[in-house]
Amino acid sequence: MSDHDHAVLKDYANAFGITMSEVLYEASRHHIHKHSRCCGFISALFEFKKVVRDKRLEKNCYGHGCFACNHTTACRTGFYKGGWEMDPQVQHYIDMHQTQNKVNAEIPLRP
Repeated sequence: MSDHDHAVLKDYANAFGITMSEVLYEASRHHIHKHSRCCGFISALFEFKKVVRDKRLEKNCYGHGCFACNHTTACRTGFYKGGWEMDPQVQHYIDMHQTQNKVNAEIPLRP
């Protein structure tokens, strides 16, 4: 991994109060579990290894948004059946993004 990508991963993990290992684990798990739905080999591998598919697999919101969801634990364990809802602790990131987009919109583009 490049130093630049490592720095971004570190900041990403810090933003959500988790470790870089947790980010990589969750991203890999999501990717492999989603892939098991459309790839016969991965699906067979899951059967052979007796992998229990993630309870969130059929949810449209399952993926990177889980890091910012208010129902992460309840959803992961199968108790929460609803959709994605912003965790109030990371709400300020939305405001930062909207502010940055406004600033970017005000910067004239060079011809």
